[in-house]
Amino acid sequence: MTLAFATPWILLALAVLPLLWLLFRYFPPQERREPFPPVSLLLELGSREALPRSAPPWLVLLRLAAATLAVLGLAGPTLDSGARLDSDRPIALLMDGGWASAPDWESRKSAARALLSRAERTGKPVALAQLSEPPPIEAVPGFRSAREVRNNVDAMDPRPWSPYRSDWVDWVLEAHRRGAEFYWFYDGLGQDGDRELFAATGDALIAIHTRSTGLVAFGELRRTAQGLEVEVIHRGPGTGSHVVEARDAESRILALAQAESVSEERSATATFDLPSDIVGRIASLRVRGHRSAASVRLLGDQWQRPRAGVPVEVLEGEAPTLLQGDHYVRTALESDAELVQAGLLELAVSSVDVIVLVDHADFAEAERKALESWVEAGGLLVRFAGPRLARWSETGAGLNPDPLLPVRISPGGRDL
Repeated sequence: MTLAFATPWILLALAVLPLLWLLFRYFPPQERREPFPPVSLLLELGSREALPRSAPPWLVLLRLAAATLAVLGLAGPTLDSGARLDSDRPIALLMDGGWASAPDWESRKSAARALLSRAERTGKPVALAQLSEPPPIEAVPGFRSAREVRNNVDAMDPRPWSPYRSDWVDWVLEAHRRGAEFYWFYDGLGQDGDRELFAATGDALIAIHTRSTGLVAFGELRRTAQGLEVEVIHRGPGTGSHVVEARDAESRILALAQAESVSEERSATATFDLPSDIVGRIASLRVRGHRSAASVRLLGDQWQRPRAGVPVEVLEGEAPTLLQGDHYVRTALESDAELVQAGLLELAVSSVDVIVLVDHADFAEAERKALESWVEAGGLLVRFAGPRLARWSETGAGLNPDPLLPVRISPGGRDL
């Protein structure tokens, strides 16, 4: 631990402390006078109290201490525990700045500022490379003063993607040709192009790893009949127990699930046991207490199970299973959708996403009105033709335009 000063020449002011001692010693503080009219009656009595000819020692020491602290403060003292920098080589500051750097981003910036402060005291130029951004087209490092680079570091934010280390190899090679010394703030995750970057720095690389918390990322996501399962992967220090939040599109918490790894496993599964309509409202999953893009999973429409309505009809007689049209509909939909079986009028006023009609010919007046209103409001109606629809199309009613059919059914016999 060493004590350094940003402007050491100000310490020359300490040479005037003996003169200040004399001034403080022989010029005591002036007494403060407060007018009090009744005292005028006592002025003729005289006073035996003698005024002090010099300031008391404790007051002199207090004034000297205040002056000394003021001089030291103006000199900009800094406690620096880092290694001494080589004054003959410029600095190339490499910061990954990807999603893995986000959890301890402030500590990384603080360490970078301390490095830049040492470079500023020695007057070393610095070139900054944020590896999570594309490199400059010319791939030429711009060495500037450490004070200018510090302003850029203060304005930096981590990116929600991985750094492009292999794209910066040419930039690093050019900095190496100029004799730079590399300080790399490493995020702890390896990439395929790391060997090229190591080789480009030669023997002038100092890797700085400031991680104090572990990395957390989402793994496999599975939709189950009971709800949702998501894998949580943990790497680095810290506990393997995490709370996963399920949020809707307005970022309101819908449910919580615990993901806790056993023994030395580095991954765990969080299970959400929720109704299908609640799962369909989940827009994102987040690991509580972690700040990175990998700890957030956005759910699109592919993770939501639509609600498909299949009307329940009472038919005369019971046909074999393989001859029932709705059997094939249910078999095709049950793996990807939540089946809702109810009366047609009940389905038309429910929150289903699609209604599938199998060989449904005519409707009751109430059913037709409710179904037309549901379609006009954005509902999806899927109809499959069959013998009943074919017979209905040959009657006078079937020849009239039907708003629940895309085209008019053509009359005539049909052969398969």
